[in-house]
Amino acid sequence: EYRVIADRIEAGTFAAAVAAAGGGVELIGAPHEHMQAVIEKLADAGADVTVTDKGLRVKRDPGTRLRGIDVITQP
Repeated sequence: EYRVIADRIEAGTFAAAVAAAGGGVELIGAPHEHMQAVIEKLADAGADVTVTDKGLRVKRDPGTRLRGIDVITQP
């Protein structure tokens, strides 16, 4: 029996959307072990990112602003 892991790109997109819009979400099944760079950058920007036993929780109080960060991508 085999189970395909959740899509890290899709989970990262939802996490970034919540960080940008404010609010909170728990991404159940998010493959956090494959998302360290995204988790670090969201935290650097000011989002509260927590690994849970179910996946990944992302929160940002709508009253706070995100900080600008540098992102360098590599192939």
